[in-house]
Amino acid sequence: MAEFFIKRLGRQEMGSPTPKEGGGWQFHRGRYMLISKEFYSFFPHLSTTILNDCTALPILTEHSDEIIYAQYVYHNSKHVDTALVDGQPRDESRIYLNGKLDNEKTLFMPGDIVVMMKCREQDVTFYVLHIFQATSPYYSFWNQKLNGKAYGVWEGDSAPTFDHEFHLPTKSASVIGDNRVVNAIETQQKQVIDAMAISEIEASMGAELFNSRTFHDFVMMAYGERCAITHRVISCNGFNNLEAAHIMPQAHKGSFLPCNGIAMSRDMHCVFDKGFFTIEDDYTVIVHADVLATDSYLNEYNGKKIFIPQVEYFRPLPRFLQYHRDNVFGTFRQIRSRRM
Repeated sequence: MAEFFIKRLGRQEMGSPTPKEGGGWQFHRGRYMLISKEFYSFFPHLSTTILNDCTALPILTEHSDEIIYAQYVYHNSKHVDTALVDGQPRDESRIYLNGKLDNEKTLFMPGDIVVMMKCREQDVTFYVLHIFQATSPYYSFWNQKLNGKAYGVWEGDSAPTFDHEFHLPTKSASVIGDNRVVNAIETQQKQVIDAMAISEIEASMGAELFNSRTFHDFVMMAYGERCAITHRVISCNGFNNLEAAHIMPQAHKGSFLPCNGIAMSRDMHCVFDKGFFTIEDDYTVIVHADVLATDSYLNEYNGKKIFIPQVEYFRPLPRFLQYHRDNVFGTFRQIRSRRM
């Protein structure tokens, strides 16, 4: 039985739109969806002790064939030391609309009903979102479920436009949304790294946000869809030869944090996992001596630096690079699970 979050959009949260001369709408503030406290459990958990804790919400809409990431924030200054917080303390959660999700401010309007279904596939949680205007033949169905309220959760086996299985698209997100989403990942990743020992970071592999799919999408975005070693990519019709390589292997409980990933072509990923080469803390490639004794084209990259992301928090974490040098480099074997 599927679970649905239902919400009627308000005027203020939709930016208080007014008609413009010649058509269209003028929006007077940022646009977001306010989430009522009683429905927080439908969404990823956010901390009450970290000021304005935030994450990226993976969303699939009927208007896009790829996952779109939106910033989900708990404005929680009411629960945190407010000595350095300006203005009125807040206690509310919001999903901020961005150009990709909102199709450049053309989709969400006051009075519309938004319905979100939580899905899970391949250990990845994502949300399917549909918007129903008053003219939609399905508006009355969802309006009845709200029963006069602004929010609601309903469970059912059959719902209009949600009456089939949804799957993660094969096409990854080429656009994460906007800088606010990237900043949300930076902030959360920094909080995790600063607060945890490496053993605790390893244990974060099953976190709601950082899973196999979001790991791949953010690593690809961070490296500009190019191999960090060769600086090249083979790409056609939405497919390419790139993979998100774990630095500290997943089989060793390596984290899904983006700083534990590097975009590599499939051949480079294969030999990186088997220890043919490693990477120093200054991002220099070190090819193993046994490989250097051959005529492998990998040798031409020895001593060269990899391409690194512009965003600091997406760059390889030295602790993970050290782990690869100590535990993978020179093994020349397939990575297997081990007791940690």
